[in-house]
Amino acid sequence: MNRTAFAIRAATAVAAGASVLALAAPTAAAPVSAADSTRTINSTSQFLAYPQGGFNGDPQNISTCGWHTITKHGSYQWFGRGQDGRMYDRADGAVNFILHSNQNAQGGGFGWNFIFVVC
Repeated sequence: MNRTAFAIRAATAVAAGASVLALAAPTAAAPVSAADSTRTINSTSQFLAYPQGGFNGDPQNISTCGWHTITKHGSYQWFGRGQDGRMYDRADGAVNFILHSNQNAQGGGFGWNFIFVVC
């Protein structure tokens, strides 16, 4: 239900005498379209996946919100700039690891095949 529909239902309920609990607005709205789920915001967290160990080779640069397939697995760098990165081995699996929004990280070979940048 979008905000307008919710507001209309809430106003109708109040007019009918029901009490309504006011909730704070979310800090980030859920994506409403596929384009919104991969939007870039200023200083989005960044995941660099390198084809070789030691941060060598041309990296895959992931710096937009949403779901991404990781194609290079030699080494990685994470620059946390306000958004968590949820790491997955399988697209239909559980979160394996979280790269935190306020920390940088790096490592050698890894098995994560997907990242979801939470915006």
